Amino acid sequence: MYGRRTIRAMRSRACRLPHRASLRPSLATLLLVWAAVIAGCSSAFVVPAREEAAADAAPPARAPHPSDAYFALDRVLDVAIEMAPEDWDRLRRQTRTWADIQGGTDCLDHPPKDVFSWFPARVAVDGEVLAEVGVRKKGFIGSMSEAKPSLKVKFDEFVDAQRLGGVMQRLTLNNVRQDASKINTCLAYRVFAAAGVPA
Repeated sequence: MYGRRTIRAMRSRACRLPHRASLRPSLATLLLVWAAVIAGCSSAFVVPAREEAAADAAPPARAPHPSDAYFALDRVLDVAIEMAPEDWDRLRRQTRTWADIQGGTDCLDHPPKDVFSWFPARVAVDGEVLAEVGVRKKGFIGSMSEAKPSLKVKFDEFVDAQRLGGVMQRLTLNNVRQDASKINTCLAYRVFAAAGVPA
């Protein structure tokens, strides 16, 4: 048995993908607020009668998904990741350059090469334990932190068809380094959901 390092994270679905690190509103937040204001002022625009009935109709309800229970707005998930200390050190030190991101001279030639490795880990989510789960650095601008990188968790990376709760294949754990308020993404999801846009 080798030494293990445990990484613990608590998150809720309401704040699934936080991402801005300043108390000043981000451009995305301002655009979302602007879109919400425009949507609220939509009655000021002239809409032909035929299209008006369709515009007033509520968006179709989405059928519940078995993974929805993990992401209830009033729930905070307890996520614990155990991995070999040497794997954790290698994972957190992996990085990429702008050339990696752009994929060379012409980014449309081919998808960029994946510069991050999957490492085996034991993952527990609210007490449900899965062994041999793949964990890697998420890998874009804010995720590059060596102290607290954003992580991708893939439950079936090493065990075919392994799923969290029998339904979830992947999970993303963001480090929220770029959102000191911790609410920008929560607000964005709420605004899009209220507008009937899947988020």
